[in-house]
Amino acid sequence: MTAETINTATHRLDLLVHHDACRPCASLYEYAREHQDLAALDAWRHQLALHLTAERERREYDREVLARLGAYRRARRETKVA
Repeated sequence: MTAETINTATHRLDLLVHHDACRPCASLYEYAREHQDLAALDAWRHQLALHLTAERERREYDREVLARLGAYRRARRETKVA
């Protein structure tokens, strides 16, 4: 059994920031390393991929909301001036 590799499209700093902030991911990784358990390591990679995808989607959504809010504020200012 071989372990899968981590998606290389994810920047390593994003991975490190998440790993530092997410106790479940860090604990699962520590367990996999201590017990040399490839199944646990694969589970950690899968969990990490899901978490990083969710974070990326959340950031994109936040950007879209801020862009819409900015457009709304600009339109509102223009109608007040006119």
